[in-house]
Amino acid sequence: MSRPACSDARWWLKVNKHDLAGLTGQDSRALSAIAHSWELFAAGDSKAQHAALMSVTALTTAMQPQYRYLARELIAKSMEWDDRDRLWPRVEAMITTWTHDILTTARERTLQPPIKPKATT
Repeated sequence: MSRPACSDARWWLKVNKHDLAGLTGQDSRALSAIAHSWELFAAGDSKAQHAALMSVTALTTAMQPQYRYLARELIAKSMEWDDRDRLWPRVEAMITTWTHDILTTARERTLQPPIKPKATT
């Protein structure tokens, strides 16, 4: 029986000469979940693939920016090396859209007057 994708992810990144010394516990956990997401993408139907991309997007944003590239590298662990160039731009586009939407929503909320509680009688 093979080991789960997440237990092999750190080993695979180390074997491929990636420095993991600066990863936080949160980064490591995000990478473990990302490894599972790429496995789902590789084996799943179109709905599973869409869900996997959304998952990778959300988890990548939880990582330190300087280590987010490792999520891209894990694509090759579950699929082929060339798949990185095909899939990562989709994740980056989703991150950009998601970040823009979050910032826009936050800005709109700060521009609205605060809601005053109703007076109780």
